[in-house]
Amino acid sequence: MTSCAVARVLIALITILSFSTASIRAFTPEVQHKSSRKDNFLRSDKMLKMFTDKQVIEANQSLLDSISSNSYEIYDKLVADDLTAFEAQSRGVLVEGKRFHKYYFDFVKTLPEPKFKTNITMSNPHIRWVGKVCAIISYTRVNQRLDADSRPVTTTASETRIWEVRDGKLVHVHFHRS
Repeated sequence: MTSCAVARVLIALITILSFSTASIRAFTPEVQHKSSRKDNFLRSDKMLKMFTDKQVIEANQSLLDSISSNSYEIYDKLVADDLTAFEAQSRGVLVEGKRFHKYYFDFVKTLPEPKFKTNITMSNPHIRWVGKVCAIISYTRVNQRLDADSRPVTTTASETRIWEVRDGKLVHVHFHRS
């Protein structure tokens, strides 16, 4: 089992068992609040590739931008076919694959074009590397949009996303939103 697969299992277990914050802290060493590993060297087919925390943040923002602009083409390139997720829309059921999310991309295309696009940003992103091929990014997702009366509406959610290196590229493989 790869280190990324282990990370996915751990997140699923934490979700299923609904640990309290105190019990999660009991399993987390105090010194691991901020990522100390800035560069991660990864061997791809023929060359040594380096990914940094900044590149994970940039890939994640590109993913969020593809969602806010309803660009399934970009989303499809960034996300693994075997994506797994826990999110409000799935009502606590583990989602597997892209089909669930493709529905929402297709549905939005049937709606009138919004006057203003939704802005999605990350607040206080934190990166943790698991081995050399798996990065976990946790942050507060901030959604800014205008309501029907053109008044600004801001909502937030806690998100954790897992990125895995496959064929020398960062690929999004799992997320949890609450």
